[in-house]
Amino acid sequence: MSQIKAKDNIVNLQRRYIKRDVATDREYIQMDRNENPFGYSPGVPIAIEKAYKRLSRYPDIYAGKLVGKLAAIHRIAGENIVTGNGLFELIGVIPQIFLNPGDEVITSASSFDWYRIASSIANANVIEVPLGEDYGISLKNIRKAITGKTRLIWLCNPNNPTGTVIAESEIRELLENISPDILVVLDEAYIDFVREVPPVNSIGLVKKYGNVALLRTFSKVYGPASFRIGYMIACESVTNAMRNFKTPMSTNSWAVEAALASLEDRDFYRYTLEQTALQLDYFYREFDRLGFPYIRSNANFLLVHVLQDSEGVVSVLKNQGILVRGGREFGFPERLRITVGKEEDNALLIKILKEYRVQFKLSQG
Repeated sequence: MSQIKAKDNIVNLQRRYIKRDVATDREYIQMDRNENPFGYSPGVPIAIEKAYKRLSRYPDIYAGKLVGKLAAIHRIAGENIVTGNGLFELIGVIPQIFLNPGDEVITSASSFDWYRIASSIANANVIEVPLGEDYGISLKNIRKAITGKTRLIWLCNPNNPTGTVIAESEIRELLENISPDILVVLDEAYIDFVREVPPVNSIGLVKKYGNVALLRTFSKVYGPASFRIGYMIACESVTNAMRNFKTPMSTNSWAVEAALASLEDRDFYRYTLEQTALQLDYFYREFDRLGFPYIRSNANFLLVHVLQDSEGVVSVLKNQGILVRGGREFGFPERLRITVGKEEDNALLIKILKEYRVQFKLSQG
C-alpha cells in the first residue's frame, strides 16, 4: 500500500469537491453541464478536415491565427490575448502564477467551484462571501471581505449557477475603490446569453484598469466544447506571465480551426441565442404553472426551486433518462440547475416534473 499522500490542502478539498464524469450506463439527455444542445457551426467539421495534414506537427505555440482574429473582433492588441485549453486551464494557472502562499482570494460561496479549488491548490486562503438578496454576486460583501492580504477576486458574470449579472457600474465602483495590486478576474463564459440587463463593456474595463482579466470560452454559445478552448484578455504584463508559464502548446490545432470557423458563422451564433431565449421563456411559463420559484437567468441554464430536497428529483429525472444538477453543492439544496435543452427535451423534463409534483403532493397528504 502506497504511503504517498496529496498535500494537506488537497486532502481537505477532497471532502467537498465533487467531480462528475459523463454517465455512460445508458443514453442520457444531458442538461447538467451547460453545453450547447444545438450543436456547433456546420463550418467546424469542414475546418477540422482541412487541418488533418498538420497532425504530425506541433500546434502554433501562441495560436497566432486565432489571437489575430480575436484582436480584430475585440479591437484590442494581440499582446493582450492569451489562449488556453478551455477556461479550466486558465483558471487553474492564474493562482499558480499570481499568488504567493498565504495570499487571500475572494469568491462567492455560490459560484463556479473551480475558483476555490484552483486557489486552494496554490496554497492561498480562500474567503467565500454570501450572495446578495437578489441571488446575485454582492460586490458590497466582497469589498467588506478585502484585507491587506487580498490579491485575487473571482467574479463569475453571469454567475453560475444563478444566471445573475453584475452591473458594469458596480464593477467600476469596485475597481475604483480597491488596490491596483488586486487582480479581478471576470469570468464571462455565459456573457453572450445576457438579454434582460444592459451588457457589460468588459473590454473597456480591461483597457482602463490594469488589474482586470477577462475570460471567454468557445464551449457555450459556439458549441464545440470537446475541443477545450478559451482565452483571456488582460493588460500585457498579465498575459505575458500567463503565456510564459502556462502549459506550452496547450491549444491544439483542431481547437484553433474550430474556434475560427465558429467566429465566422454568425447565423449559428444568432440561432443559438434565439433558441436559448425561446426555451428559457418556455421554462418560465411551465415553472409558473407548477408553482416552482426560479431565478430569471441571463445564461443558458436556470436555477429552479423544487420545494423539497433536490437530490430526489435529480434521481427521478436520471431514471427517466435526463441529467440535471442538484443545487446542494452550490448552497441551494432545494433547487435544480437545469441547462436549457432542445424543445422536445425540455418538454419531456417538464412532463416528468409535473407527474412527480402530483406524486409529491399526494405523499404530503
